[in-house]
Amino acid sequence: MTESLEKRQQRLAQKQAQLQKLEAEVKTALRKRETQKLVILGRFLLELLERGIFDKRVYEENLDKFLVRNYDRAIFGLPLLEEEQPKKKKQRVVKTKTVQPAPEKVKPIEIPDPVTSVLTERKLMERTVTEADFNV
Repeated sequence: MTESLEKRQQRLAQKQAQLQKLEAEVKTALRKRETQKLVILGRFLLELLERGIFDKRVYEENLDKFLVRNYDRAIFGLPLLEEEQPKKKKQRVVKTKTVQPAPEKVKPIEIPDPVTSVLTERKLMERTVTEADFNV
């Protein structure tokens, strides 16, 4: 007994919807991970500044050049620009002094990979759906 074409098309649509939902969850998990990295990097930079390992003057000068949107400048208490400049896409090279390693050893924290977690939790389809699955 073979399935009708309509039922197969319906199953295909369901599988595609499931796949889109999983892809969205993976994208969200990756965005969250990137945000976590930025927060941790910010805390690390502040720690270096507090310890005097990183020159505060260099930080302030480069931050002033880097922040071109008034919203961002206001967050850091920098004077607003008369005319906002669009954010440039090219990377900026920042020259700094050689950073000496911190006197204490810091144990790295293991963060589970969000992509693997999402896929494992949802038990992603064991195989890929192909056109052959829907041939009549």
